[in-house]
Amino acid sequence: MNVALIQPPMDSDYPPLSLGSLAAYLAAKGHRARVFDLQIPAQRQTWQKDLAAFAPGVVGVTAMTPTLLAAAKVGRACKEIVPEATLVLGGYHVSFLPEGTMGGYPAFDAGVVGEGEVTLHELVETVAAGGDLERVPGLVLRRGGGLVITAPRERLRDLDALPWPHEHYDLDYYLYYGGYTGRWTFKCASAIVSRGCPFRCRFCASQRFWSERCLVESPERVVDEMRYLARRGARSVYFRDSTFNANKKWVREFCEAKRRAGVTMRWLCNSRVDTLTDEQLGLMAGAGLEALYFGVESGSQRVLDYYNKGVTVEQTREAFALCRKHGIATAAYFMVGAPVETRADIEESRRLAHELGAKYTYWFIYTPLPGAPLYDDFVERGYRPDFENFVFSRATIPVGDMTPQELETIHRQLVAEFQRKATLGEVWRRRLEVLGAVRSWRDVRFLGHKVATRLGLAKSR
Repeated sequence: MNVALIQPPMDSDYPPLSLGSLAAYLAAKGHRARVFDLQIPAQRQTWQKDLAAFAPGVVGVTAMTPTLLAAAKVGRACKEIVPEATLVLGGYHVSFLPEGTMGGYPAFDAGVVGEGEVTLHELVETVAAGGDLERVPGLVLRRGGGLVITAPRERLRDLDALPWPHEHYDLDYYLYYGGYTGRWTFKCASAIVSRGCPFRCRFCASQRFWSERCLVESPERVVDEMRYLARRGARSVYFRDSTFNANKKWVREFCEAKRRAGVTMRWLCNSRVDTLTDEQLGLMAGAGLEALYFGVESGSQRVLDYYNKGVTVEQTREAFALCRKHGIATAAYFMVGAPVETRADIEESRRLAHELGAKYTYWFIYTPLPGAPLYDDFVERGYRPDFENFVFSRATIPVGDMTPQELETIHRQLVAEFQRKATLGEVWRRRLEVLGAVRSWRDVRFLGHKVATRLGLAKSR
């Protein structure tokens, strides 16, 4: 069966790895799966015509909370383009709020609750055979004017058994135009090699989505994936896992496997400040680590404790000091707007951000996300989120000693204050790196387009 998987348009640097994984799994089971990535301008222009020509029997649309409205618009369009297809919604939002989501967006025939590969495959097989979808675990379905949630789906136990996603989205586009290519090494790919998180931050829904079991691919398979990405033209890879270095034994084995394999590709990943040690960072640096992303969240211990972050401000300072010692670049994520937060707390965060001196510092306004423990607390207190106007630059809850408008003003000021421009030396080093990376006519065309864009002769992509 033909299966279309659609990434709604959104402001993102990330390739749709989750849809790529679903497509790869379906393809391995004998189905013809195609990802329509509406983050890519060229695909946005033609996707409706291309979808009609593809004539899928099942269409899957993914949505996190901030992309719910875009997904709903895509779903309505799909119902007009391929009205006979079974239209399925997947992702975090419908997994945590299945009844509310399906009730609010009638274009979708079904929703996938939780991990998607096996559930979607069984759904496709059942649709193809004309069977009863109520027998498929992990779904929310429309039945008789109401909704039915089928039995829970057990999680996968072996990530090594899953095929890689990279054949099923436009990897080349993201190597050239993805945000991590712009910030770090030219042609930076991305990968996810684990599922789950052992930590219990109250603002995060990861643990509830994946349950308490954390799975990670074998170190050798991760090295093989890096080798594959290098053959496809990548010069580095960003591991998008929540906490790449949570398992110290696994990190050591990965670094050793990468060294044994002779893979020289550089890499980036996410870390907590309390999972990093001097010894571990030395191993990671020796294995080609280029940069670490940290969820610092706040410079106020009071706010960190409210989030149940489980770290101290001093541990944050120590982690960044280790990175400076080993020559590892850093990026820091901060949030403002916790309900207990005051102007004084935000000033502590501002001072800490300057002290840490990360290469990139990002600021967001805290927003309760479905599935997170704090979200449930807010709902119990009467919070009614507007999911169709859901962005991380808008205040949506009462905060300390500030009005929502005052918090948004402070946020804009922080973003502007920490907006970073590349130095002249960095600009020239990057230009030399790009020139040294030219391996094909596509590389030459990319450079030509960049020059034309700078001269105002072409539009940026």
